[in-house]
Amino acid sequence: MVTARGRPPTRISSGSSAARLSWRTARVSSAIRVTRREDVIAIATSFPDRYADALGGPRLSDGQVDALLDLARNVAHGTERRFAPLSTYLAGRYVAERVAAGVPEADALAEAAALAERSARDCPPSVV
Repeated sequence: MVTARGRPPTRISSGSSAARLSWRTARVSSAIRVTRREDVIAIATSFPDRYADALGGPRLSDGQVDALLDLARNVAHGTERRFAPLSTYLAGRYVAERVAAGVPEADALAEAAALAERSARDCPPSVV
């Protein structure tokens, strides 16, 4: 079937219960895919900086981003996925308290990551 108003006409293949664009008409050139991929990567990598600026706080270093993403990944894979964002929030609170007590930020973040990994590993099987 070809749509009446499509310019150029759009071929729609009939599927089970919903019509979908056929593979041939939905194909996107590699140049467009690369551009879109670069745009997505640029947006994704700039978000933490934009969010930190909006909050009026300091930006995260690459090391901090990696440590927090590793922490979230370990929790998500060791427990329920929904606990990953909660764990990063709790880690941030822990790091702030430890820094206020005089511990270097990098050390406090490493402690938080180790505690999260240990807690996820020790999680009872009935919870997982």
